[in-house]
Amino acid sequence: MKRSWQSLIGLGLLAISATGRADDSVTTNAYFRMGGNFSKGMTKGACYRLPGVPIIPRYGSECDNYGELLIHKAYKADEIQYRAHLNFAFAADGSETWESTEKGKDDLVVSYREAWLEAQGIFGGDSSLWVGKRFYDRWYMEMWDFFVLNHNGTGFGAENLDVGKGKVDVALLRHFINGTSDPLHVAGDVQWHDVEALGGKVQARWIFSQKGSKGQNSATDDYYSATGHFLTLNYQLPLGNMTYQTFLQYGAGIHGARPDAGAGGQTGSTMSNFSSTSFAKATALSEESNKAWKKSSTFRWTHDLQLFPTSTVMSWDLGLSYTKADFGGALGANGEKAPDRTTLAVGAHPTYYLSKIWAIDADIFYASIDKGLPLTPFNGVAPASLDPIDRDLTKLTLGLVVRPGVGQYAKPQIRFYVTQADWNDAQKGDSLITDGNAVYATNTAGTTWGVQGEVWW
Repeated sequence: MKRSWQSLIGLGLLAISATGRADDSVTTNAYFRMGGNFSKGMTKGACYRLPGVPIIPRYGSECDNYGELLIHKAYKADEIQYRAHLNFAFAADGSETWESTEKGKDDLVVSYREAWLEAQGIFGGDSSLWVGKRFYDRWYMEMWDFFVLNHNGTGFGAENLDVGKGKVDVALLRHFINGTSDPLHVAGDVQWHDVEALGGKVQARWIFSQKGSKGQNSATDDYYSATGHFLTLNYQLPLGNMTYQTFLQYGAGIHGARPDAGAGGQTGSTMSNFSSTSFAKATALSEESNKAWKKSSTFRWTHDLQLFPTSTVMSWDLGLSYTKADFGGALGANGEKAPDRTTLAVGAHPTYYLSKIWAIDADIFYASIDKGLPLTPFNGVAPASLDPIDRDLTKLTLGLVVRPGVGQYAKPQIRFYVTQADWNDAQKGDSLITDGNAVYATNTAGTTWGVQGEVWW
């Protein structure tokens, strides 16, 4: 079960198993989602999220067309299985039949995502040595399209090293942000997995990170030195028709929290996405701010429960995630010490199966932020107060679905849906809560309807 969740969307590791043991073969895998939606006045559909909560319930709240194409080459020599992997992604709004990469237009974006090489069996058994750019063992929740741990980068490592009880993976990856002078971020990643305990399996993963003191392309741009560590414990329990997993995560320093960083300037946590870590510049922030960042921490507790029927009647997917950020004494936007911030996300995805083909399902989602930062609304006028304020969002999606089996992982899917979202007055006018669509800028509620398709092979 070690990679069963993140493989389905990331597809990199799924593709490895699909390649097989052929001596010399080329195979492909792909993933794409597509669709269209509408909002008030037949405008382009709005997609809803609560700025500062990294979880975005994608079902019934999706405004893009996205796909990945993976190409794999397998070789075998001297009892070693070699595999090379390439991954290209494509994103567009799907508004035209001809969406090109022509300069000056943003119709189609083509992205180079992965290119890595592995040698399996080099240390015996199913162990492997790898090098390159890859999605490195992402831990994933399908219901929310959420990566609980998302450590992507360029580097090298060894996997499935037998240590008697369980196995160990080790890796070293680097990260940098294109188009900026931010320093390189280097992270060591050690994982102990496939450990049987408490009737299920336990994984432990520790990441230690350090950034350079100079800009990545500069000999004179000084930055505050910073390190950080990040610990994740994962417990998985398959029990009859139920699958349950829980994650406990703690990050400090680089993986702690800053009140001026993160999605929408809210959480400031770098816990789930390493490549977007922001860095403090020595000439821009005070030494006090940097010291506070070093003392900061983030704690997150996430649950994922899936219930499948013994007969094709009904299934459930339930999720809960709680996060607490301690800013280490840093000052907030109002010039006062930033209080600890908590976020909560709760969701349920029940599905009722009308037949082997048709199903009715719902996606119910609630998110809240305690003591979130004030945000600038669509009109660009600064908020009246810079004091932290509570925020929340509720989203309900009802859908009619065509799918070839039971559960969220059964693909392809064609979904006809309607989504209703509501948010409190503190979010009124925020451009992020409706994904930049201003049609509901003066409201505290919005409705979107449309169709989605999703497939992988």
